[in-house]
Amino acid sequence: MKKWLAIPLLVLCALPQTVNAADNQKPTKPKFKAPPPPPKGTQGTPDGITLFGVALNGAERDLINTQLKDIEGFSEARSTQKEHTFDKYFPTFRKRELYYVEFHYTPDGQLYSAKEVYRPVSTRFENKLSPIQTHEVALKLSEKIGQPSRIERKSADGTPSYRAYVWDGKNVTVTVDRVGSEIYGDVFVLYQMKINPYLVASR
Repeated sequence: MKKWLAIPLLVLCALPQTVNAADNQKPTKPKFKAPPPPPKGTQGTPDGITLFGVALNGAERDLINTQLKDIEGFSEARSTQKEHTFDKYFPTFRKRELYYVEFHYTPDGQLYSAKEVYRPVSTRFENKLSPIQTHEVALKLSEKIGQPSRIERKSADGTPSYRAYVWDGKNVTVTVDRVGSEIYGDVFVLYQMKINPYLVASR
């Protein structure tokens, strides 16, 4: 082969590799933006409670929805996709011990309450396949926000009694209880903001 033919041939062989390398470059994913921390001085108290990395005290709907999409592992219920004051998510590969988590907002999008409803049985607590108890959930919470403000013993229609736990903060109340206030109801955690749910803030 003549020398003057070898140079163009080498250029043509290298060209597809350059083009393919450029085609295979994936667009860079936007950098994850961590949500703001809890209000100053509230860490370790009910007012500093976080859920999925979001400080609930003063949280808004856009922040919560963005965080759940960023961390992934949750699927929004179709019934709430067009709602403005209510969101409901089902776990896919995170928090599998939950049935679902729901959020309620004021008309202007401020978080009013959040509720985690647990499945009857999970291996998260003490690695055992036995029914989840309120005291097991309360123990996990007490590690984050201290001892509960009060413990209530409840019973309904002659069923055995159980304990409900309440943390009463300045702006947030956290409650561990059972659906229907009876021992056979699923355990839930309710995060309640002390605001008027019908108040529309002026902006």
